[in-house]
Amino acid sequence: MVSRNVVYDINDLWCRQLLVYFLLIIHVNTLKGEYKDMRKVIFILVITLVVAVTVMPASASRYGSGPGAVHGYGKDITAIPDLNLTVEQKAQITSLRETFFKDIKPLRDKLFSKRGDLKLFWKDKNPNQARILATQKQIRTLRVKSKTVRRFSDWPFARC
Repeated sequence: MVSRNVVYDINDLWCRQLLVYFLLIIHVNTLKGEYKDMRKVIFILVITLVVAVTVMPASASRYGSGPGAVHGYGKDITAIPDLNLTVEQKAQITSLRETFFKDIKPLRDKLFSKRGDLKLFWKDKNPNQARILATQKQIRTLRVKSKTVRRFSDWPFARC
């Protein structure tokens, strides 16, 4: 696996070589006395540098890992073809997953709402400390509840 530093080093080397090449062209053209093509060369140099600078971070990012975000298939293990799951097993896994999401959804919604309330309380011109502390306490209790739901759920991947 190539680390990000190596990718940046390769791109930096490529960018430096290109820069040296264009500077050499500019130097040769000034020695020959051809100044009318200098604008074109400088324009191409600037455009190339802008493109190189914008492409470097994009090329250093990790490539896509397949359909999903985690390990290529997300948390939907029924999509992994190597497991050779039967239709009944897939249905059982899907039902476990759906029941877990039904159990956790109200807690997630409340947590989302409380976080929004907390942001609004902090944005007030005169923030009320007691209200902020009470909301933070409610957020903590909702997090504990969601962790207990995850811990005691039948869906095994909820504990991750």
